[in-house]
Amino acid sequence: MKHRSLFSDPRFYFCLLILVIGASANFYSSALIQQLFPYRLPIQDTLFQILPYWPWTQNWSDWANIFSILLLIVYLFPKRSRLVPFVMLSFGVGYFLRSILILLNPFGGPLGNVTHYGLTTVEQHGQFPSGHIFLVTLVYFIIHRDERMLKQLALVSIFIEIAALLLSHGHYSIDIVGGLFLGYFVAHSLQPYETSLSIKSAN
Repeated sequence: MKHRSLFSDPRFYFCLLILVIGASANFYSSALIQQLFPYRLPIQDTLFQILPYWPWTQNWSDWANIFSILLLIVYLFPKRSRLVPFVMLSFGVGYFLRSILILLNPFGGPLGNVTHYGLTTVEQHGQFPSGHIFLVTLVYFIIHRDERMLKQLALVSIFIEIAALLLSHGHYSIDIVGGLFLGYFVAHSLQPYETSLSIKSAN
């Protein structure tokens, strides 16, 4: 097959479009929850009663996300840039599914309905499933087993993310379980398309 760059292949732009649609839908659903259900109530969580509350750990959650993204970049570049369309498609589909799921159960957040969490000032109102957990889980499954060190670090990132979210009350435990399942489902459902979406380039 003739080698081509990422930016000259229509599959790149198709997958980029899916990513943009998924991310936009995720933010739109979050805003819609606040608009339609401004007085939603929080739910009880057994683990919140058992574990200590350490609000300072909320920054760990965002750092774990950033760390996982850096691991993914190291994994992809320069040896596997051909997988970029597949990665974009995976994240786009996952966040689109999340945009639907968070609307089905618009319960209140553990820290309130209008609050900033972590390193950013972006307000996120959807709870189930956790987008933070989905991200680190998907990165873990995208990284192949032949990159053992990256794979292990991605797993560590998942555990840090889980601990940070629970200790800072960033997400309910059921949200975390949902994020794990969503990451697993997306990764394994789309895995058969990895080869067909790979762009053979000169990397």
